[in-house]
Amino acid sequence: MWSIILPIFAIIVSGWILRHFKCVSDELAQQLMHFVRRIAMPLLVANAFAMTSWGDIWNWEYIGAFGIPVFGMFIIVMYFLSVVKKQNRAHAAARSHFMCVGSDVNIFGLAFLYGIFGRKMMVSGALTYLMIFAVFSIAIGLMEMKRSTTDEGVRTALRTFFFNTLVIGAIVGMLYSLTGWSIPLGVTKYLVMFEYAMVATALFATGILIDFTSFQKTISKHWFAYFWKFVVMPFIVFWVMYTYGIDPMWAVVGIYVAAFPCPFQALDLTIKYVKDKQLSDCLIDFVETSIPISIILLFFWSMVIYAYYPSVF
Repeated sequence: MWSIILPIFAIIVSGWILRHFKCVSDELAQQLMHFVRRIAMPLLVANAFAMTSWGDIWNWEYIGAFGIPVFGMFIIVMYFLSVVKKQNRAHAAARSHFMCVGSDVNIFGLAFLYGIFGRKMMVSGALTYLMIFAVFSIAIGLMEMKRSTTDEGVRTALRTFFFNTLVIGAIVGMLYSLTGWSIPLGVTKYLVMFEYAMVATALFATGILIDFTSFQKTISKHWFAYFWKFVVMPFIVFWVMYTYGIDPMWAVVGIYVAAFPCPFQALDLTIKYVKDKQLSDCLIDFVETSIPISIILLFFWSMVIYAYYPSVF
């Protein structure tokens, strides 16, 4: 197992080391992530869905086993924050999203899964991202409703979901899958080259963004939120997957996704809608520090996954 996993972490650490010695900058990381998010990742997802039969895409047992507990915890935490803690709805939606749902699947996550398991995990990984992003779109709609009409909130949620590049790639791939056509060899080789470039680029860029400057201060301030996001939520997903005997290849994706760091893309959109500097600063600290915490705990979750699902590796 370690011969498969350690090279993935080595690429991430390489990015952090080069950033530490000022050989690369945050600006480079942003440009690399822009390439991954806008070009490489949508092509990867479109290719994965296009090469999968329509019936194999929709694993309803997995969708229920992952979606129900994650969405349920999102609602419970949001209710607690808004009703018990008396936070406004927009703030509660933002905080509960990052504590329960927010996972960087479209950049770090799919690259991490591809690096370990190859293309066989891309459909389940992309489908999980669609579920996560659907919940995030609902959160955006709730934030929009705070300052406008309900109809506008719904329209904003729909725009947020369907104008995402990875969602567009998934839809294109699904539609192609319905045709039953095979993809020409030349096109496949072209797309595979982007897949290889995507893995190293996304993992390296993630390493560049690791920053321990305010790590101690931030983790002491948000320790419970980190514990909830990276220990409690993956454990809930793991318990549900294992208890209900979900297919191991899908179960592993769900556990890993729950343990991935929070997404910067969701952070940018959240800041746009909450328009509260104190909350924005809090979320920025939380998301930035989530990267090293998640990567450290992914070692632990990898051992748990290997112990219960050794056949997947």
